[in-house]
Amino acid sequence: MNGSRTQRHDTSAPPVTAADLYDRSGRPHGSDIAQGELGDCYLISTLGQYADRQPGVIRDAIRYDARDQSFGVTLHDAAGRARTITVTQDDLRADRAYGVDHTGGVSSPARWAGTHADGSRPPAWPGVMEVAYAKLNAASPRDATGTDLGGIAGGGWPRNAIHALTGQSDTREVWASQLRDQDKAYELLKGSIRDGRAVLLATNPMKDTPTDGLVKGNYLGDGNPLNSGHAYTVERVSKDKDGNVSLTLRNPWGDNSFPKQGVNSLDPIVHVRLKTILDNGHLENVTIGPGLVQRRTASDATHTGKAAKQNGAPGASTVDDVPRFASGQATAGDPLRDRWSQVAARARQDTSAGAPVTDAAVQPVSDQPVASDPHRRYWSDLAAKGLELMKTSQGVTQTDVASPTRRLGRTP
Repeated sequence: MNGSRTQRHDTSAPPVTAADLYDRSGRPHGSDIAQGELGDCYLISTLGQYADRQPGVIRDAIRYDARDQSFGVTLHDAAGRARTITVTQDDLRADRAYGVDHTGGVSSPARWAGTHADGSRPPAWPGVMEVAYAKLNAASPRDATGTDLGGIAGGGWPRNAIHALTGQSDTREVWASQLRDQDKAYELLKGSIRDGRAVLLATNPMKDTPTDGLVKGNYLGDGNPLNSGHAYTVERVSKDKDGNVSLTLRNPWGDNSFPKQGVNSLDPIVHVRLKTILDNGHLENVTIGPGLVQRRTASDATHTGKAAKQNGAPGASTVDDVPRFASGQATAGDPLRDRWSQVAARARQDTSAGAPVTDAAVQPVSDQPVASDPHRRYWSDLAAKGLELMKTSQGVTQTDVASPTRRLGRTP
């Protein structure tokens, strides 16, 4: 996935601080994103989905250091290790030149100046996250821009961005051939959205300019390795009385204004028929992210750069060192099974609200002092797994308790 378009941006702007990360609500929104010159639609759309579906994943990842006006962003490398990446003001100035538009999707001349029409500054979190992801995947030596941004500019896949955000590898890719049963596709997508999962749609590049509402993509000939499609967020799914499934998508550009690509609207939202984009070959796949995510915090992460020096570069913690008193309690035939179900339900409620799993949610299954318990993340992960198993009418087993790392799809 690439899906970029060339723009130019004003790089002059005052330093970004913690107060600039979000709007007045104090949380990220999918409408904050507006992809810039980089071909990283796969990343920007993924950020937008987590902003709306699991905002805590974004908020918990970013920390601001007022001493040097830098940000520390906790992401996960290919092996699943949590690492905190230092994002400097110089990094953000480069990103304003090449990366996200820092305008919250404002489609106006002020868009390229880095401010809203009223002079206010748009949320900065998309740029902070984009730079951090670029530095996590940085090439050596740096590209022609003199930054680390080139490593993510040539396209990629939502599954990799999801893994970097969550550290979990149980992302599902559903290919076009698997979505032809309209009823099953509807139930899958509806259920995933209801559960707060990130859902991304990827397109194939088209030889001819389409009229289905989606951008054409970069088509250079059959089999050309430089062919690239585009990634959208799936906002909603609906089905009419005749069984026709429609998708409401958001273009990470922040609008749909590119006539040569077959779209000409300032609205980033587009409505498409699933059958249409299947029949014309435009739909490649749908990526569905993991369910409830309890992120590692900065204190759990392996730090890089300046952050490592300040924090002593502790090793990444694992969930294997959990108190062994838990083993054997949550078996399928155990009376405490209902309590695990309650924990899972509460975890879902708290996570949907962008909050951590609370003491009240975990206390029924443990006599440990939860607030100060160093294994609190273990309980949260187990609760999330419990919710997944509830949906398949399974119980939380002793294996789930004893080996949460393997069962949760993480690489130790």
